[in-house]
Amino acid sequence: MSQVSLFWTEGLLVSPEMKCSRSECLCLVLLFLHHTAQSKPERFQVFGPADPVVAAAGEEAVLPCHLQPNISAEDLEVRWFREDFLAPVHLYVNKRNDYTNQIPSYRGRTALFPGELKKGNTSLRLLGVKASDDGSYKCFVKSKDTDSYDDRVIRVTVKAIGTEPVISIEGYTEGGIGLQCESKGWYPEPEVDWRDSEGRGLPAGRTETHRDPEGLFILRKHIIVHEGGANSFTCRVTQRQFHQVKEAQVHIPGDFFPHIPPWTIAFFLLLAVSGVAIPVIITYFYKRKGKLHEEIAQMRGLRIVLLGKTWAGKSTAGNTILSRDEFGRDTEQCAVGHGRVAGRQVTVVDTPGWYEHADTPENLSSQITSCLSLCPPGPHAVLLAIPVWHSTVPEMEIAAAVKHLELLSQRVWRHTIVLFTRGDFLGGTDIRQNIKRRGEPLHRLLERCGNRYHVFSSQDVEDGTQVRELLEKIEDMIYLRNEGHLEWPSLA
Repeated sequence: MSQVSLFWTEGLLVSPEMKCSRSECLCLVLLFLHHTAQSKPERFQVFGPADPVVAAAGEEAVLPCHLQPNISAEDLEVRWFREDFLAPVHLYVNKRNDYTNQIPSYRGRTALFPGELKKGNTSLRLLGVKASDDGSYKCFVKSKDTDSYDDRVIRVTVKAIGTEPVISIEGYTEGGIGLQCESKGWYPEPEVDWRDSEGRGLPAGRTETHRDPEGLFILRKHIIVHEGGANSFTCRVTQRQFHQVKEAQVHIPGDFFPHIPPWTIAFFLLLAVSGVAIPVIITYFYKRKGKLHEEIAQMRGLRIVLLGKTWAGKSTAGNTILSRDEFGRDTEQCAVGHGRVAGRQVTVVDTPGWYEHADTPENLSSQITSCLSLCPPGPHAVLLAIPVWHSTVPEMEIAAAVKHLELLSQRVWRHTIVLFTRGDFLGGTDIRQNIKRRGEPLHRLLERCGNRYHVFSSQDVEDGTQVRELLEKIEDMIYLRNEGHLEWPSLA
């Protein structure tokens, strides 16, 4: 029996002594050519967009990248990197993702599209976009078999539209009133400027710029304004790259500006020589501001609505404001109380509380909105009661608060103050430190309220200071910022 030598070539079993017909040989040659074409990857090019990819901060972005011709990338190396080739943003090699040397800030935030690799799609998914993700990326694709490779630069522009500016009044200074404008959550950094009622720019101090933990910009700009014209002042935040403009306006009644008689100025100059002018001036303006609040209180009343979950302490807060037991501890129906408080006529409306972990029944939702009819033509302030604890405020609790506030109106945020009840639980801790450690959901809620909040403690009920300070904060909000009251016709 003769021996036949066999050997493999290009994946086919071939014998030198193999004999075949013409048609059989032709088929064998075609099969051989087809197999050869399949075993050697085609040359390819990498393509991506010429324009930058705009990625919204906090959202998901896709950095497009694909091969032409549309050959499979399943057996290729796909490497996304920034400046350092050896420190990838994402690496796919040997048919798997390799996170060994991945840049730490991208851990858990990157992925390819596994089902699309066979179509030549090597795009990168980038989750939870941060400000630091802004810049250039390189999509690098390489064949192990032929050592051929190509790459493409993809540019990413991170976009974050910040909060509405919040204007706060800092007090009397340098013969005028100091104002601060603050806005958070911007990227790239915008411009901040102050304008008068005619839209003309006003001289102001430099813009203070800070970064939050996500790398977004926090901006503050101070100004000292003096009486003149309409006494309306606008803080405008402009992000030119994305054509975004946000602004807030404050109106200051003329009586709020310091009017110092000439003899007073001479008196202060005389005191300055003796070195005692500063405390005297501070005392003078502090008393004047208090007098202006008294004048406003005598002319106008205040209408307040209390909202909060069950056992949040809102009914107790209403009793504290009115200095009597007007509301029961478990309010199931709308209730209203009136009284003279710190020289002001005050109306307080208590509403039924909602349950933290349950959907609000339809009849309770309608009750809450109907409560506003008890203080026509609408409340000046909505106090959202949240107890002071040392634990994080659950996302579900904040979501419930937002839902119930917006039952009233989308404009409700301009009139909302967070009222932290049970302030004696702070035990000497500063409320700002307590807020800081109670979680991001609470921080976002406070931002929507313009960072307005107040603390009530059951230990200071007899003093009356905490109630008077709350009423002054409400007056600052509605009169100095010209917010007025929440219109009842807009509530549905």
